[in-house]
Amino acid sequence: MTRIHERRVRLAVLRSRLTKVLALVVFLVTAGTVAPSAAFAASSVVQFQRVGTPVCIQQTGGNETPLVESLCSSSAPGQRWTWLTGSPGGSKFIPSSAPLSCLNVQGSSRSAGAKIVVSDCASDLSQAWLIFSTLPSGFILKNANSGLCVTRTVAGIVQQPCVSGTVGQAFLINTV
Repeated sequence: MTRIHERRVRLAVLRSRLTKVLALVVFLVTAGTVAPSAAFAASSVVQFQRVGTPVCIQQTGGNETPLVESLCSSSAPGQRWTWLTGSPGGSKFIPSSAPLSCLNVQGSSRSAGAKIVVSDCASDLSQAWLIFSTLPSGFILKNANSGLCVTRTVAGIVQQPCVSGTVGQAFLINTV
């Protein structure tokens, strides 16, 4: 009886994993941009972890303070972002540590090298983000205003031209 129970538990775990994988496939295949599906609800709380590293994007100060990277922790409020869809131009991301602020490009700049910050939420396209898959793993966050991507560089977290395969532009989107 114990073996039967163990097999049933393993089967349940496999079904759960398969459901998540299928949801992620639906998530990746939607019209070139990524839209929430069963994997990510319209108001999921997520973290942005740089692919191949244990670090996540984090808000550490008030409005207009450039974002930083630090070791991922699901309990760090500055690493928890509420993903809102349905905004004109794309998705919005609101940090748990500043619920009236949104992920933004400093000064609504359209220039490469502009810092990624949070600022008061508005209807500005510089706060709208498009998400694209970077198969085999990860996603890029492309700003709807500038057409540039969130990138980790030696200068910090900035926007740069989107270049396929750029390590500093690929992020895992983890639900927390």
